[in-house]
Amino acid sequence: MSEGTIRRWKRRDGAADGSHTPHRLPITLTPAREVVVVALRKTRLLSLNDLLVVPREFIHSAVSRSGPDRCLRRHGVVDLKA
Repeated sequence: MSEGTIRRWKRRDGAADGSHTPHRLPITLTPAREVVVVALRKTRLLSLNDLLVVPREFIHSAVSRSGPDRCLRRHGVVDLKA
């Protein structure tokens, strides 16, 4: 065990293990980009995989698959039926 680990443990209030999930998710879609993704989903009824091509090609090249998925879930347009 390193000294740094022991220092961190001494500063804790309890003995419970802390959460390992990040406090903020790296969101690559701005609110304006989210509007475009949601509009494309509503008008074209594209699947998530087909929809992912558009943000990567024209909006932001580093968009992961989970980014548009979280966006669609937030706006309630995940399960659109044709």
